[in-house]
Amino acid sequence: MSAAEVARLGGREQARAEVWTGGLCHPCADAVERAGAMGPTAVERAYLSSGYARGSGGVVALRRRIEDGELTVRPWSASGASSSATPWAHMAAEVARLDEAERQRLRDPFESSVRAE
Repeated sequence: MSAAEVARLGGREQARAEVWTGGLCHPCADAVERAGAMGPTAVERAYLSSGYARGSGGVVALRRRIEDGELTVRPWSASGASSSATPWAHMAAEVARLDEAERQRLRDPFESSVRAE
């Protein structure tokens, strides 16, 4: 939650109560409402609409990676990652890992196919 949002809600304690009252932050609650249920689709929507979804090719490329099964979007609580003040930081690390693997494959496709065998 941004500092402006915390201030708008009246401070840290009020913001904490607001976030934890329903179990979901507002962006995630909106995504669940749009998806019609809590599950992978809602989590993917929340991530892709968060503004923190970045990677090679932007949100369109990330959506393709999700649809192709190359990228699995998990909420932080299910990711096993350390907590962070930055929303979706655990996904940024995963996307960076995928981007680097893709760059490596494009640099030397023959070498990567030999290693895979």
